[in-house]
Amino acid sequence: MAKSLELKRQVKLALYEKYKRLSKVAGSVVKRKTWEFHAARFRAQAEVISQLQANGAK
Repeated sequence: MAKSLELKRQVKLALYEKYKRLSKVAGSVVKRKTWEFHAARFRAQAEVISQLQANGAK
């Protein structure tokens, strides 16, 4: 199960990087804020998974 959590964490971080990159090239303020929101959400999810792994969750 730890392997599964690590894979999920890696996917969340990859999505974070994708949306962070998109926010930098967004043409409008609204779109930039939207991509930044998505990036922050995926980053937070990756943090939660990291904490679960540190606590030894199954």
